[in-house]
Amino acid sequence: MPNALFPNIASSEIEYVGFDMDGTLYDEYDFITEVYDDIFIRNGEDFISQKEVACETALNRWLEKGSSYHYIFDEIFEQFGCDPKKKEAFIKRALSIFRNFHPQHIGLNKRVRHILDYCKKNYFLFLVSDGNPILQQKKFDTLGLGEYFDSEYVFFTGLYSLNKNNTEIINYIPARIIPEKTVFFGDRRQDKEFAQNFGCEFIQVHNMLPLKEHMI
Repeated sequence: MPNALFPNIASSEIEYVGFDMDGTLYDEYDFITEVYDDIFIRNGEDFISQKEVACETALNRWLEKGSSYHYIFDEIFEQFGCDPKKKEAFIKRALSIFRNFHPQHIGLNKRVRHILDYCKKNYFLFLVSDGNPILQQKKFDTLGLGEYFDSEYVFFTGLYSLNKNNTEIINYIPARIIPEKTVFFGDRRQDKEFAQNFGCEFIQVHNMLPLKEHMI
């Protein structure tokens, strides 16, 4: 298992393993489909008969741009909204639904559970995740990640009004986690920048499947 998890890294030197959450430990698209259904279908009165088309277009745009892109709701309303005067109210409502959403249909796949089980037995684990801390906690709970991560080593950067690639977030990582003995798994450039700032090894993955280094 170490050779599969940590290619090109001396596994004997690793004592600490960190993880991002969205897109790393589970497929974030599962969350997006669930919350977009709530925004555009169940609460999509601004789109009248085009609710399904608006939702499908929003999902396609998310697949294209990812979670760091903040203009999807604006764009979809511009395309399908029935009353331009209601755009601001729609965006406000959509953001409120998104930030307060409690996902029910996201989960860890068997491969990820196997990896986490192994890592829990062999390394000290911690998690660093960007995003609204209330929403991230709900995702964390629904995924059952409390089975693998002690709460004092779970860091939702939104609690500090920071993103993980901000160098200041390093100040909140406990001193017991030694960078030179740490590997961090993530799926985005921000995760790589966090690892570089922290001084630890980084492995890019998607749902814990390794990606080629040139992809980031």
